[in-house]
Amino acid sequence: MKQAVWYTPVGRSTLNYLSGFKIGATKEERAQLIEILRPYAERSFADPRARRIFMYLSESGLVDDLDLSFPVDEIELLKDIPLARGVISYDTTLVIHGMSSKNLEQVERFLRIESPRLVDFQVPTIEEGTRKKFFRQAPELRWLKESRFRGLDKRTDKILDRMGS
Repeated sequence: MKQAVWYTPVGRSTLNYLSGFKIGATKEERAQLIEILRPYAERSFADPRARRIFMYLSESGLVDDLDLSFPVDEIELLKDIPLARGVISYDTTLVIHGMSSKNLEQVERFLRIESPRLVDFQVPTIEEGTRKKFFRQAPELRWLKESRFRGLDKRTDKILDRMGS
């Protein structure tokens, strides 16, 4: 059986037709969809489909406990490669969208990776995180308040001041 492929203004996609699924689907249908898609999202990003399905699940709000180890692993692997900036940017977006109280250990792991090339991705992750109560109040992230990010600029300092509130 051939898989349906839809053409969209941004290119070829097999997931765009799922975007309206949340609206009319029952709770059981959503659970079934998650059960089918989750194994494809939570596997090595060597398969480009895993990356797309991960993004769909995290952006859709259907899942709030995705395993962030795959994007964080890839960021760690590519952190010192100048040409990988686009991939790191995409993976950071996955971390931001997938961030929840259930996977903070992977968010923390990402924020602890020390590389001058990653600071531009880590600060926006912290900024987005501080908009969420679970992030600001997480005991495992209290170190951020006095971390290496302190003193980068006034805006970052203001973001870090929100930690613990």
